[in-house]
Amino acid sequence: MRKSNGFTLMETMIVIAIIGIVAAIIVPNIISWRENRNFSRAVREVYSTFQNSRSTAITRNSQITLLLKAGTGTGGSYLAFIDNNEDGAYSSGSDELVIPEKKLPLRISLSNPEFSTSKNAYLVFSTMGFARTKNGNDQSGSLEISGSNNRNAKITVDVSGNVRIEY
Repeated sequence: MRKSNGFTLMETMIVIAIIGIVAAIIVPNIISWRENRNFSRAVREVYSTFQNSRSTAITRNSQITLLLKAGTGTGGSYLAFIDNNEDGAYSSGSDELVIPEKKLPLRISLSNPEFSTSKNAYLVFSTMGFARTKNGNDQSGSLEISGSNNRNAKITVDVSGNVRIEY
């Protein structure tokens, strides 16, 4: 009788073929899951920045200006600051940065800010947490966040400063 000391070439080829088939099925799902996770994380980070800006305005009894830089293809970025010189724009020398500028990951972009008609949108949270324009008028609006796989979310702020996410 002959002893078997290992695997035959046929057994090894079958195992390799099975591994290849399983990998071909799993890898696209992992990539899609990862893109969805990155999109959801980016939306939550922008939402959190809105919430933190409002909370900081109330606790520090200071108006907090949120600057949203829309970008298609480039992603976009956002930051929050106290506008000490009251010029309506961020000046690194005179204004106090509350939340440093954050850039969105690749393939995720900010678009259609309803807080302003320009590419850069400004939203001010008053000392009471209400949403205002740079001129002090009541403000409400939304901002769209777009990602790969046709994922879209909208962050909406009402006049009272309440922030919500709509998928």
